[in-house]
Amino acid sequence: MNVASIKPPKQCAIINHSCPDIGEQEIEALVACARSLQLKGGERVMALEAQLANDLGYAEAVATTTGSQAIHLALRAFFDSQDALVGLPSYVCRSTYDAVRLSGCTPYLLDIDPYTFSLSVKQATEISLDAVIVPHMFGIRAPVEHFLDARLLVIEDCAQRLAPVELARTEPKAHFRMLSFEASKLVTCGEGGLLLGDDLPILNRARKLRDGPYDFPEPAVCLPMTDLQAALSLVQWQRLPSFLGKRRQLADFYLRSLAQDYQQQIVPAMFAADTYHFRFLLRVDNPDAFIKAGAKHGVAFRRPVAPMGLHTLFRIDGDFPITEKALAH
Repeated sequence: MNVASIKPPKQCAIINHSCPDIGEQEIEALVACARSLQLKGGERVMALEAQLANDLGYAEAVATTTGSQAIHLALRAFFDSQDALVGLPSYVCRSTYDAVRLSGCTPYLLDIDPYTFSLSVKQATEISLDAVIVPHMFGIRAPVEHFLDARLLVIEDCAQRLAPVELARTEPKAHFRMLSFEASKLVTCGEGGLLLGDDLPILNRARKLRDGPYDFPEPAVCLPMTDLQAALSLVQWQRLPSFLGKRRQLADFYLRSLAQDYQQQIVPAMFAADTYHFRFLLRVDNPDAFIKAGAKHGVAFRRPVAPMGLHTLFRIDGDFPITEKALAH
């Protein structure tokens, strides 16, 4: 692929890999929170939980410090420190693996699906698992319904995919859904996350594990979200339609610019109507050379999962051919 033939929009000096979109509304919300002197989690955290639970069609939500903490709380609350076997893809952020380990469960790494880059349904249903973590990688929708059909506990990892609210309410719904508000995510407050679900006793237990109240006689993580984070997230959430619209415009621009001469390099899921592009994926022969060439022309390319799969990092034996192919290209 000839990077020199691809020109960034004239108004941009560089196309950044990721950059938070923070405006005056967010700044005003932070100032108002600071002036209120309510910095620790309070009304704003509760408002965020109520708003997103309502918008996404869940009974309740539990705000967390990170997305991985939401996964950790869901597993620990549901399995009550039992040694459950939890399937997850090797091609994912290591914090997901850490969340499983810290919950007292055992992670079981699996290969990925070549279209969605998420957990392989075939592999997950061939093994006697207690639960699966199904990430929507890069904005590509993973078939959550297939994992539900297998009667597995499903935690839906939406760190990289937020769909329009009206669509999100109609899509297949996992037992639990995790959102991330980390700095590079679509909606951000620097760090932060959310656990959504309909099982009220489990969510209540997750909240106690998050807060560590004095009348709760179990070890707790005690890492709640602050009102400062919630103030920022509430404004960002209201701006979600404009964020999604801008990303769709950018994706359409890339598709128009590249499809005629470089269609074979575009990952097929980038064309899907239900992909809400967190990243725009290209397959290339030599990613390192491509990254260097792109930088010379004002485009910041990155490997989406780097520098290695989790099976390599944690020295876990097994066959991960599709993961290895994704890492290589």
